[in-house]
Amino acid sequence: MKETIAITIESMRGGGTQRVCSYLIEGLVNHGTGVHLITILGSDTDFFKVPAKVDRHVLWSSGPSFSLLSAIYGNMRRVLEMRRAVKKSGCTCLISFISTHNIIAVLSCVGLDVQVIISERNDPRYQRIGLVWTLLRRLVYPKAAFVTANSPQAISYLESMVPKERLRFMPNPVETFGNSSKLVSSRPFFLAVGRLNQQKAFDILIKAYARARCQSVLPPLLIIGKGPEESALKEQITRHGLKDDVTLIGEVLNVGDYYNQSLALIHPARFEGMPNVVLEAMGTGTPVVVSKSQLGILDLVYHEKNGMIFQKDDVEQLAKIIVRLSSDEAFRKNLGRQAQTSIMNRPKNDGVSDWLDIIDFATKSKSKRFQETVNS
Repeated sequence: MKETIAITIESMRGGGTQRVCSYLIEGLVNHGTGVHLITILGSDTDFFKVPAKVDRHVLWSSGPSFSLLSAIYGNMRRVLEMRRAVKKSGCTCLISFISTHNIIAVLSCVGLDVQVIISERNDPRYQRIGLVWTLLRRLVYPKAAFVTANSPQAISYLESMVPKERLRFMPNPVETFGNSSKLVSSRPFFLAVGRLNQQKAFDILIKAYARARCQSVLPPLLIIGKGPEESALKEQITRHGLKDDVTLIGEVLNVGDYYNQSLALIHPARFEGMPNVVLEAMGTGTPVVVSKSQLGILDLVYHEKNGMIFQKDDVEQLAKIIVRLSSDEAFRKNLGRQAQTSIMNRPKNDGVSDWLDIIDFATKSKSKRFQETVNS
């Protein structure tokens, strides 16, 4: 009988976590595993394509909560709806992505013969999810069969709430992009990619670019992504007089073409787990600029060797880096070559093999300690 796995995530909109989830779904389908996808938002919001063989369950969405009672009601209903979807799927294992959604997933499976595997794709030390959710995470995560994270730093933090033997480091798969002949711009450009939110710190990037432009003639800056800060960033661009220099271009399917033609990828995020966009850009030989607070990627990026590193939110330091990369072609190209070598030397990850191992272990382990922990 074919094994059935359920995967749950809030949506399949554009984002690094959704990209990892899409790799997993495709890999499981190709492996012959039955896959059910449980989401809050429907297919009309999808950026990543979901294979036709996948059974989709869309949960009720209450929208934003404006009171404590409505929040409690909405989340209790979500737990019950996910529980029904899990039971309907007949799955032996539920894999959940994204922090607060992970808590809902574990609670929905209490008392069911379903092993829950949590995937943390951010840095839980710095991710702000609110006091109640933070307390719930500490109480609920130990109930999962396994908790995975994509950086050693996140794993270290999670050891304070989950037994070490049930933690697994799950590195991001890196999509490789060949050399592209398709022009996305008639001029060289700097590139930034990510969800337009406070975490990604594109406000700092725009300030730094504006300051750098006062010191040097610069190529334009293209920012790929969507998110809640889009209007504020557009206002900031206008306020700095950068409407002809900085462009928010939304989500794109051909991000590899942009990596290949950019002078550098600038990723100023205030915190990260292991940012896919940085790994992907390095794989194309694109120089990368990251903030020092992205501790996961600092195991791979070394200042002035295969990338550039600046202090979080340091506008002046980032501006100087932008000017240097714009004016020093030889230095920039050397960074790109070294970045690509770093990715080529990284252990290969197809996005599914490690998951198959952990799924197999979770569903077949019959140790008394494991069962007592999951069912307590």
